[in-house]
Amino acid sequence: MHGKSASKLPPGIRERNGKIQIDFYWHGKRCRETLQLEANPKNFKYAAQLRAAILFDISQGIFDYNKYFPESKNIINYKSSAKTTCADLFKHQLDLYERRYENGNLTKSTIHNYRKEFRVYLMPSFGHIELSALTPQDIRRWLYGFNHASKTINNAVLCLRKSLKTAVDDGLIAESPLDKVDVAGIVKDVSTAKAESIDPFNEAEKELIINTANGQIKNLIQFAFYSGLRTGELIALRWVDIDFKNNLIFVQRNIILNTEKQPKTKSGIRKVVMLPKAKEALQSQFGFTGQLNDFVFHNPNTNKRWLDAGKIRRAWKVVLESAGVRYRYPYQTRHSYASMLLSNGENIAWIATQLGHINTEMVIRNYGKFIPDHNLTIGYKLKGEY
Repeated sequence: MHGKSASKLPPGIRERNGKIQIDFYWHGKRCRETLQLEANPKNFKYAAQLRAAILFDISQGIFDYNKYFPESKNIINYKSSAKTTCADLFKHQLDLYERRYENGNLTKSTIHNYRKEFRVYLMPSFGHIELSALTPQDIRRWLYGFNHASKTINNAVLCLRKSLKTAVDDGLIAESPLDKVDVAGIVKDVSTAKAESIDPFNEAEKELIINTANGQIKNLIQFAFYSGLRTGELIALRWVDIDFKNNLIFVQRNIILNTEKQPKTKSGIRKVVMLPKAKEALQSQFGFTGQLNDFVFHNPNTNKRWLDAGKIRRAWKVVLESAGVRYRYPYQTRHSYASMLLSNGENIAWIATQLGHINTEMVIRNYGKFIPDHNLTIGYKLKGEY
């Protein structure tokens, strides 16, 4: 390419075989036209101005394909009286996300969430509406129909906002109807109170759950209660990460949606002290998978490692129902671990390292109510007895 790298070209402009190609959307269809111009800075600037004029005409509903590209072979293919619907827009936006995912710029969990937002919240509500007919009133009615936590609503709004911005950028609409909606105010009105996320099991409940479970499921649950590992970290744990001699567990991987990756932060890569009951669970589990020298915990139904948290959640639910213990999601094993350490007066800074937190702030914010009024560790230090 002469003069400019592809990353610095104006939106919708690219080089193709030494020429310049314009890329835009019309009636929900992607249009690509190659100009018989040499790819150089001067012509790139001209192409950007031409594309801007096209987008303006499209936004005004007066775009004439034949006027701009009279010799194009694509006129018949692109000419259509059909109106762009919100469904067309959402499919286009999701396609953009899918390409980002394929290029490694979105994680598997993120693209999974985007797919859900479009499928569950946007397509059913707006898919049938012509994009140009979508009004702020439509969006307000949609928002007032929610009965979810604010995070759920805001995630859906984010996908709608990005889709409408794409529509504006592509000249499909002149402005976004979402800009005229007081989203924050409506979310405050309709969002449900966030359920108490920290709801640990007490010692009696833990014992009942562990004793009700059997085999590999029992080992997994007992280890989770006494190690504090996240579900993805449990799935990713390998026998090479276990140091029985020094009673240490090396946490250095995470598996989410069957995809393995490192923890998000450096603090997530950590050494966890192996408590006696965690060690007991691992020693029992070694008889099932230790000889394979690979993943520690296997799904007993497949004799392979767990694929995702959903599979574990189903097995966990069965155990709690059998034990007659009030249901809480599996992540509460981690909360139970943290609250146990705090209730027993362990040093907060040390607990933060065991949980993989950057500092003590999150520990205090999430588990402050479990900190004893008189921290025994601090008291011993002051007396010189610790």
